[in-house]
Amino acid sequence: VNVPAGWSGQQAIEDFQQDLAARIIHEESPFGNPQPKVIIKGKSFLFTGKFGFGSRKDCQKAVILRGGTSPEQKDVNQFIDYLVVGTEGSKAWSKGDYGNKIEAAILNRRQHGKPAIISEEHWAAALKEADPQLSLLKAGNR
Repeated sequence: VNVPAGWSGQQAIEDFQQDLAARIIHEESPFGNPQPKVIIKGKSFLFTGKFGFGSRKDCQKAVILRGGTSPEQKDVNQFIDYLVVGTEGSKAWSKGDYGNKIEAAILNRRQHGKPAIISEEHWAAALKEADPQLSLLKAGNR
């Protein structure tokens, strides 16, 4: 076997993973169809994009008040249960209409079965269902 000069196995794997994630996003949707039932209590949530609900801290606080967790980490891994995608997206997304967190979540989900990737609207509905008596945080009410 003749390996070309400068060839990197690691780079080939990374290129394949990026192509796979891009194909999934453009041919399907990163969200499940239908989106899965969301359980807040005892589950971990990571957030990406901009949220109509409020700041990322507001979103994290809403999860924590209902018994979930929201680690400060920025990296997606198989220990995160849900990646919540903000309705307003983000200008900083590296791929234009999605970013590294969504790409990593797609790849982790294929390999480990999670995280589920859910929309902000689906997450907000689950918040209300988890504790209808607990008032939702609003941007500006911090």
